Amino acid sequence: MKKLSLILLLGLFVFPLYGQVVDLGDGALAAKIKASEKPYKVVYILCDYCEPSLVLYPQIHKLLAGQKNVDFYPVCAQSRAEVEAYMENYKVGGPIYVVNQNRKRKWYAIIDFYNPISATGDYLNRYLGIDADKMGASSFVVLDGKNKVIAQTTYETEDDACLGILKNAIGL
Repeated sequence: MKKLSLILLLGLFVFPLYGQVVDLGDGALAAKIKASEKPYKVVYILCDYCEPSLVLYPQIHKLLAGQKNVDFYPVCAQSRAEVEAYMENYKVGGPIYVVNQNRKRKWYAIIDFYNPISATGDYLNRYLGIDADKMGASSFVVLDGKNKVIAQTTYETEDDACLGILKNAIGL
């Protein structure tokens, strides 16, 4: 038993830990975002199979990691297992917040028409009042301390412009 405990303990130090997946529940996550007292909140739509998310998310995560005046909320409506696999496979940090985990899954459907990008946009609209009609994977919105939108990207925003928009919005 002691050997097993030692192996598990060493594993924590030898193998890098990446981010964590957080499921607070849809309403609780929205309340957490709204209650943040930071001057800026960045809410980012993440989807693991979207190429811009694979490129842009790590860049934004790195940019915001040391910022004391920003709370970062990467949000994804995929299953917890899919997000955990993405984080492990691509060695990305977190936390990543999952929403819509209680959706009804059709066990009899051969083809699943569920769109996690659209579901995340619907979440932003329903719970935070953000017009997310043109937002896609790797889009983000920057809220001020009073939860007003001060910058927003869409699926039409060029990938190379996103970091500039974010830096400008939060004063970097």
